[in-house]
Amino acid sequence: MTRRIIVYAIVLLLLAVIGEESAFRITLWGVKPDLLLVFVVVVSLQGGPLSGGLSALAAGWMQAASLGIAVGSIIVSKAASGLAAAQVEPHVVKENFLTSAPVAFFATWVCEVVFFIFYPQVWGPRWPLQVALESVLNALVAPLLYLVLEYLAPRKESLTL
Repeated sequence: MTRRIIVYAIVLLLLAVIGEESAFRITLWGVKPDLLLVFVVVVSLQGGPLSGGLSALAAGWMQAASLGIAVGSIIVSKAASGLAAAQVEPHVVKENFLTSAPVAFFATWVCEVVFFIFYPQVWGPRWPLQVALESVLNALVAPLLYLVLEYLAPRKESLTL
């Protein structure tokens, strides 16, 4: 358990740096995956509701601290998406890494809608398209991150196919 926590902390820090630093800004039509949100989803699926909730608060705090605006809105939206992923966790086959893709897609919409509610801005007509594209990108990245975390910090129980 201790090794798993250390691995989660290191991966969270790396994803925060990769997601926010200009050297790693890889975008598709101006949209990039939210690596911290994907991390929250994967941790929720692998570690359960408590791990997901704690990772959501940590990821929200890190992203809010790096951006410096809408601090409360970012933390609340990440926490809501972590809660949504944690609610889905008992009802899915979490041992299958592909399960993380639809959960990441759903959690992205939850995160963005909650952020919009708590920090209403004039988003314009492209906002739904941007959220849809970010959801797809997050869904593509989630299985990869799932496999990386499972390799770095495997669970004690055996995985089933």
